[in-house]
Amino acid sequence: MSDLCLTHIHQYWKQLTIKANKKFDNREIKRSLPLYQEAMYRAEVLSYYVAECNRLKLPFLQIYIISCNNLANAFIDLGHVFKAEKLYKGVITYLLSLKNNEFIDQKQWQSELRKASLVYLSFKKNNYVNLLN
Repeated sequence: MSDLCLTHIHQYWKQLTIKANKKFDNREIKRSLPLYQEAMYRAEVLSYYVAECNRLKLPFLQIYIISCNNLANAFIDLGHVFKAEKLYKGVITYLLSLKNNEFIDQKQWQSELRKASLVYLSFKKNNYVNLLN
């Protein structure tokens, strides 16, 4: 994919995320959801181009994690804890798939994996009862 396309996808992801965050902050959760889903799609596209994003200094790793977390938070507020759990697990799975990738800074990778694990554990603790039902 061209540098211009990747940069455009990144910019569009930012716009979608800002719009979705405004709706989420205004408690318009159902209206934020499709925007977060669109942003997630853009994050997934960027995540396929690790070397290119790295060269362009696009923070694809953080973009992917932010998108998953935003979408998970919306699902939690809508009562869809299983969908949220799938997203949190997905972040960890994605990070593990990048272990020893030559284009990933390993210290950054370890830090992101640690944070994602803590987020998931906190989610499990706070939603234990909901996940049992």
